[in-house]
Formats: sequence, structure tokens, C-alpha cells
Amino acid sequence: MPRKRQHKPRGTLDTEVMNEIDKQHSRREEIENKRKKRKLIFWSIAIFGVVVISTIVGAFLLLLGLVEW
Repeated sequence: MPRKRQHKPRGTLDTEVMNEIDKQHSRREEIENKRKKRKLIFWSIAIFGVVVISTIVGAFLLLLGLVEW
């Protein structure tokens, strides 16, 4: 009488696959969060720069007397 092969239980394979999918998903979310953070930093610096430059130009024009307060 031939012996039957013993296979891995499907439950362990499924959990391994699910763990790998979860890891990939968490990596993707991490990358997306980094991109959002970089965008936020970029726009914060850009807006701050515009405000500083406009303030300096306004002060310079006031000092020259071209604009009255």
C-alpha cells in the first residue's frame, strides 16, 4: 500500500502570504507618508519664503519713501 505525501497545511501558507501582503502594504504606506511629509515641508518653506520676500520688499519701499504708510 503506497504512502500518501504529506503536504504543508494550507493555513500556514495562507498566513505567510497574508503576512507578506501586510508587510508590502505597510511599506507602501510608509513611502506615501514620507512623500506627504516632503510636500508639506516644501510648501511650508515656499510660503514662508514668499512672506519674507514680500516683507523685505515692503520695508525697502517704505525706507526709500516710494510707498507711504
